[in-house]
Amino acid sequence: MIARRFLSLGIALGFSMSAWPSSCPAGQMLTITTDVKGGWGQLVLLPIDLNGRVDDVYAGAFASTVAGGPTITTFCIDYYDETYPGSTWSVTAAPIADFAGNPAGPNPGGHGKALGALYTRLIGGVDDRIQAAALQVALWKVEYDGATSLTSGAFRPIDSADDGSDQHRVYLQVVADLRGFDVDKASGPATLLAATSHPGGLYQDLIGPAGAIGSADVVATPEPGTLTMAIAGLAACGLVALIRRHSRSDPA
Repeated sequence: MIARRFLSLGIALGFSMSAWPSSCPAGQMLTITTDVKGGWGQLVLLPIDLNGRVDDVYAGAFASTVAGGPTITTFCIDYYDETYPGSTWSVTAAPIADFAGNPAGPNPGGHGKALGALYTRLIGGVDDRIQAAALQVALWKVEYDGATSLTSGAFRPIDSADDGSDQHRVYLQVVADLRGFDVDKASGPATLLAATSHPGGLYQDLIGPAGAIGSADVVATPEPGTLTMAIAGLAACGLVALIRRHSRSDPA
């Protein structure tokens, strides 16, 4: 869901109104244009085994613009579909926690909360093509297996015996990226950009940063406890205002 930034009324009361949904309609379609971040030379071609089928796939970061907003760094969370640099399609924006996978493939994937945590944890340290490719592979691993071992499960990147190859360097970086990562407990903010139109069959679901879609924040619907705190905070604000009005009306 897309939400506007709200003036926080709860600083002194310990809650924030920025997690409230806005008047923007849920599921609003937005136009996304996606290219390879840094150009084709920044991609790494890797052999991937998914469900027993090995394919050579390009892994790396995308540079995307959504609804005319700033360029953001995105990654694919839709292994079964494809796109090409410069492709444009329509998406809806939602919290990545809402991501339940893509039923089009034999392995639908999912684990949206963990994907958000992994993206948020690692994106700031992506400085080169090896790190970008490794983050892409790590996201796929968590999405399709809900696990971190690269030698078991349905999704397995294949290592190379050539220690100097990009393939081996990416593999080692993925191992490092996933070391100590708890898929079941991890949760982090990020944006799901879910494809809604499929021009020429070139489209993918993507993950991007939270709060970077134009001038809007993409946030989750508040939990019941958060909502209760917010209502209580508003009531307290109203009570304080009422007391102040009465105080001003009292004779000196």
